[in-house]
Amino acid sequence: MKILFATVLLIVSTAAICAQKSVSDLLPSHAAALQKYLAANKDAHFMQEIVIDDDDLKAMRKYIRRGLKPYYAVGDLNRDGIRDFAVLLSGGRTAIFRNEEEAEARRNDVDLRLVIFNGTRKGGFTVAHIEEIEAPLESFIDIQGRQLYFAVFESDADTRIFAKAGKGYIVEFEKSR
Repeated sequence: MKILFATVLLIVSTAAICAQKSVSDLLPSHAAALQKYLAANKDAHFMQEIVIDDDDLKAMRKYIRRGLKPYYAVGDLNRDGIRDFAVLLSGGRTAIFRNEEEAEARRNDVDLRLVIFNGTRKGGFTVAHIEEIEAPLESFIDIQGRQLYFAVFESDADTRIFAKAGKGYIVEFEKSR
């Protein structure tokens, strides 16, 4: 699965479309915080939007929200008046299935890692939550109100809502397959 995912990333990374192509496409302070995280976590990698099929990405922006960045969300998630952000990265875990039926049902899933960064009063960011997720590339994160959610496009499977809990977050709702 890792080889397949790496191959897909290599092929689609050569496509020239207007998309979030690198960490530098994030807000500068977010890019710096993410670069620091990636340097310390070599098994995590930035996800380019171009891994999502063009038609699916257009449909996401039509039906979910215009301007959606499927792997990047910004907002005051912990309600402290300071802007926070979240990114969906590719992770480095090996999938473990209970049986062949589960393996077949999840054959298109890849290892994803959702990282939520809380903004600090000094202008920096701290990692507040990490969630390992196996889901298709057509996944996205977005903010409704002040809650972050993860979902798979055109599916109710794997939906998660993240709620503030102390200095971090909990999965308040999870709908699995």
